[in-house]
Amino acid sequence: MSRKAPAENEVLTPEELSEVLAEATGTTAEEIERGAAELEIAPPEEGTVVGYGECVGGLDPLSDPEST
Repeated sequence: MSRKAPAENEVLTPEELSEVLAEATGTTAEEIERGAAELEIAPPEEGTVVGYGECVGGLDPLSDPEST
């Protein structure tokens, strides 16, 4: 199944996203969905917000270098 790249404002269903990812990676949609289920991704409202520096162990590039 060959698809064109989705437009920037096009919303894909989870199933459509799995198909696009499967085609791009040479795997199956079922393997993509199995892998996603194993990741146990929390919904955004349950996520923890951390600063850039906390994520990568460095300084936040948006912060004032004089303040550190």
